[in-house]
Amino acid sequence: MDLAKLTKLSIFTALVFVATTLIRIPIPATGGYFNFGDGIIFAAALLYGPLVGGFAGGVGAAIADAIGFPIFAPGTLLIKLCEGAVAGYVGTRIRPKMHAVALWRALSVILGLGLGAATYYIGINYLAAFGNALLDQAAWAIVALFLGGFIVYAGFKPQTETSWQTTAMVLGGVVMVAGYFLYENLLALLLPGLGIFAVAEIPANIGQMLVGLTIALPMLRVVKKALPPKQNPKSRTQK
Repeated sequence: MDLAKLTKLSIFTALVFVATTLIRIPIPATGGYFNFGDGIIFAAALLYGPLVGGFAGGVGAAIADAIGFPIFAPGTLLIKLCEGAVAGYVGTRIRPKMHAVALWRALSVILGLGLGAATYYIGINYLAAFGNALLDQAAWAIVALFLGGFIVYAGFKPQTETSWQTTAMVLGGVVMVAGYFLYENLLALLLPGLGIFAVAEIPANIGQMLVGLTIALPMLRVVKKALPPKQNPKSRTQK
């Protein structure tokens, strides 16, 4: 590994750690917390590929969890590593050719509808906010429509690179949401005394993915203008 790659790994690992620990919003149902580290993971992955995104995401976030939330650190190491690696691989190693437009637009529709429907179902069945069935259904329908509509809109945007980057981040985010759901269910099974209710964190993790996406996209533009990433000749990324 050359010095430049090692420097990127170190810098982004530190940035993920800082972003994850700087603002922590507790989620009582699971004992976890909402944070802003995913934006840095996505930016690292889309700037410098799956190795930097995966390593910085897994190690940086796991070290953050080790301080205050150690029970989540092992799961976070694997989950965030996979999140960064998937986003980095899809975003930098798969070339978004024009004949593939229909494919990723179809994918955005599937992801948008799926995540929107899952958010609505979980919200009205497990996270009643108003104590009134009609109000809860209306509130979660708005959230689900916004979520699904945002993902579909991003997939249909005319900018090929931005659309593909958004798709890559959503796929990485889905890995994160599913990973924590499975890990928290495992913790609930092994340590029932903790009272972990894994399904309650799904909407929060989806929201964390969307916040990370909105942080990463402008960050990508700024960093690419200031310090364009070195192109790997083996990469299939379209400029």
